[in-house]
Amino acid sequence: MFKTLFRLLTIVSMTLLSTQVMAANFVIWHAASSGGISHNLGVLLKARIETSTNHTVQNRYLPGDGGWLAVRQFVNNGKDSSIHLLVQNADKFLMGELMHRVQDHDKMHQLTPVANLDANPYVILVGTNVKANNIKELESAGITTLTTGSVGAGSFGHLVEHTIDKHITTRTASVFYKGGRLALTDLIGNHIHMYMSWPDGIDSAVKGLTRAIAVSQPMPELPGVKTLAEQGITDIPTASTWILLKNQHLTDQQAVLTQTVMQQLFEDTIFRNHWERTIKSRGPTGDPAQLDKLWNDLRKTYKKLDTSIDYAGFKKAVADAKNN
Repeated sequence: MFKTLFRLLTIVSMTLLSTQVMAANFVIWHAASSGGISHNLGVLLKARIETSTNHTVQNRYLPGDGGWLAVRQFVNNGKDSSIHLLVQNADKFLMGELMHRVQDHDKMHQLTPVANLDANPYVILVGTNVKANNIKELESAGITTLTTGSVGAGSFGHLVEHTIDKHITTRTASVFYKGGRLALTDLIGNHIHMYMSWPDGIDSAVKGLTRAIAVSQPMPELPGVKTLAEQGITDIPTASTWILLKNQHLTDQQAVLTQTVMQQLFEDTIFRNHWERTIKSRGPTGDPAQLDKLWNDLRKTYKKLDTSIDYAGFKKAVADAKNN
């Protein structure tokens, strides 16, 4: 007991010294070019950290290889005086490690989250020419092949599409886009039948440009639309989560400092409310206990999908797309 108490007092003392005296430089890596969700998260973090602490922040953009170039280089990045962190979509990251086994996937388990930045629920949209109000009704909509859009093979949207395909008898065909806006535009124009959209696509359903047939979580803008769970689909997460990861190269002191800064950021109610309003985020946190639960639950989900014969076809489709 006394040993544990001494250790806690040591950590607290070290943390206070680090945050009040030692100025750190945070380098936040992004697996994409500036713009988009990752960029917006990095800008908010930089502004808040630099105005509320004596630390500095650099955003480093390293696009390439579908986002995996930055991840590989981050995994292998050696020690230096800066604190290196990676903004990444947790679902894509875990699929890459466990289901797709991208290059250096065996090293990815060394990365752990220091903050949950954004948990995006999603909505399943169909074109106005698709006569269905829920997923089961797709079978009686008179469509021979249901064309479904996503932002690439192995993306979270592709996973959702494959999961829906397992629950209906209608044949589906994937259409891959370089961005969600292009897919949504094609859906509105009835060039494809179905698309999994983030909350920014809800407005198209509210205006009658598309039709919502399922939501991952209840959405007040879409009353009466049943959740995936209510429609019998419980295989996949009900939100796509953006996280901030640290690697194994941080010293103990850097790790404690990083976690303290992130926890303090999101325990500030005014800032957390500003964060959620700005990027329509849900549940940002730097609390270690919450992060451990989130990470363990997500890893458990994707390990189960990795070993499921129902997802062998999904993994083959991703491998085929990469080889072509």
